[in-house]
Amino acid sequence: MEWTAVSREESLKIISAAIKCRLSNEGLRISIISECLRSVLYQYSVSDIKDTREAVASLRLTNAVRRKLAPLWPDVLDCSNVIYPGALAVLESMAELGDMIRLEGGKWLTAPLHAVRVDNEMAILIGGDPAYALPIDMDVKTIGRVRLVEQRVCEGIVELWDANEWIGAPVEGHEIWMSNLFSHTCSRLTDVPNNIGDVTVYVKGRWLKLSEIPSCERIILLCKLSIGTSFSYFLGEFVDGELSRMSSLESSDDARRLRFYQDIREACSLKIKIKKDNGLIKMKLVRPLPRRESKVLMLGWRESGHKYEPSWIAHYIFPEEVLPIVRCTFEGLGIVLVNESK
Repeated sequence: MEWTAVSREESLKIISAAIKCRLSNEGLRISIISECLRSVLYQYSVSDIKDTREAVASLRLTNAVRRKLAPLWPDVLDCSNVIYPGALAVLESMAELGDMIRLEGGKWLTAPLHAVRVDNEMAILIGGDPAYALPIDMDVKTIGRVRLVEQRVCEGIVELWDANEWIGAPVEGHEIWMSNLFSHTCSRLTDVPNNIGDVTVYVKGRWLKLSEIPSCERIILLCKLSIGTSFSYFLGEFVDGELSRMSSLESSDDARRLRFYQDIREACSLKIKIKKDNGLIKMKLVRPLPRRESKVLMLGWRESGHKYEPSWIAHYIFPEEVLPIVRCTFEGLGIVLVNESK
């Protein structure tokens, strides 16, 4: 047997062909790291006992990835860059997607194989072993952290979910969710202290100063209080334009969701421009999504923005194959995607 040295570029071509990945640059890097994690988890977790898997420690998984991929990316374990995540960050994001199971003690198992419908023909695989070890013969294409497959191959063998099921947003709808939140939170209203501090109020898609609040007999509004470099969110009761009582929200995630749902109610939904380019979808997010919906962002990857942009603005790239799932997720929050010409 003869061994021949190949360039880094040639190595990437060989690997991308093996995992059937059409992406390049960061999309290809994320795809290779993800499939490598699936492979080493499978290799280390398979037990001598039939149908039994052993949990594998994070350190063992990431060290295996480093040994395999360091010649291509010496910094593959770097955890300091959110734009170019290292192996551990990719592993944790795969758990957010439902592709891996995180156990106590920093150990991991492969999640049961299931699939999420993309459209009428295709689906993305969630969980399961690497392509070479799947229980059935599938033509699997790797697109970032997930894999694309035809639905007809899954039917009757792999459980198929609709996108809304996978996202897990509140099933009762935005109006009932808002009503329940207001009822629960307003049951704890207390008088506003004299030294309340710097408060702004969310009205029709904008944060307004207290002095800008229109005068009305009684209304409950979402408010935020600046505390150092962070914010505390609460519902405020306004009487004749004056803040009289308040009740804190139990989580900032409730505040994020409430903003989107209020935008729907007040017909001022957020619009996001998307640009299609060479099979990729590019967009800029100007505010964070609620926790459940935010996992859809793991179907893509981040790219660097402008140097002086605020820290909360994030630029994302998605393979065009997953756009229907992204669109479905955003529509649930009232977000309108607008095609931008090149």
